[in-house]
Amino acid sequence: MRYQLPQFIEMEDKLIGPFSLKQFLYLIFVPAFCWGLQYFVRLPYVILVGVIFFPTALLLAFYKPNGRSFTDAIKGLLRYIRRPQTYVWRRAPVVTKTSPQTKKQQKIKINSDKSNKKLKDFKKLAETLDKGGD
Repeated sequence: MRYQLPQFIEMEDKLIGPFSLKQFLYLIFVPAFCWGLQYFVRLPYVILVGVIFFPTALLLAFYKPNGRSFTDAIKGLLRYIRRPQTYVWRRAPVVTKTSPQTKKQQKIKINSDKSNKKLKDFKKLAETLDKGGD
């Protein structure tokens, strides 16, 4: 028995003509807002608001940078701005366990002993080079 699988699930449904519901709402909001605004302010201000906000509505409705919607790009930008931009390294606290050590923990301890020995050898070499001796 064959089943039909849905395709193009990433695309939004076209509800109103060639526009999806979200695109239609973006495009209808600015003229509706300007129409309501004309009762409270003079015409030049209404035209200024329309000239500023209509290109923004076009971007929100149709522009898809890197295949994502413009609203997702704006959300990502705001999230990036809100986070701190510098990372301060903090040494993790040493946790000691009271239970017997497992073989894996013993191997880690042996490896750290080897690295400590290498570090001491490196410090001796650095002191020798600083003194100018052999």
